[in-house]
Amino acid sequence: MIRFLSVVGTLLLVAAVGAQNAATINIGVYTAAQSERGELKYLRNCRECHERNLMGGGYDDIPPIKGDEFLSNWTSWSVGDVFDFIETEMPPKEKDRVGIEPLDYADILAYILSQNGYASGQEELPPDFDLLAEIEMAPPPAAP
Repeated sequence: MIRFLSVVGTLLLVAAVGAQNAATINIGVYTAAQSERGELKYLRNCRECHERNLMGGGYDDIPPIKGDEFLSNWTSWSVGDVFDFIETEMPPKEKDRVGIEPLDYADILAYILSQNGYASGQEELPPDFDLLAEIEMAPPPAAP
């Protein structure tokens, strides 16, 4: 019984340390310059459906990519999941994705994150699912 409790304790400690090392989006995962580039790319590729204010609506009941609905849809996922979704599904018609490179999607995601209250940091958001999958989505910090 003591050995069992020791093993369980060790496993809990490993899990706690792992959780402390998990990166969240609130560490600043994109740069301000990347968000600025992303805004231009957003306007070119996303505005038609999601509107200038990112609130969607319009035809086909396009969902917002800013605010509570967006955040509630994605906070239990990783940044990699969000990146993968927009890279493989947006725009909805495959022919409209021609010419949009992975770096473009990373820039657009940086802009979307900035518009949702996530702070910028020192490193650009990489266009790499595996790296981004290590970053947990979380609610943005409360505004001061």
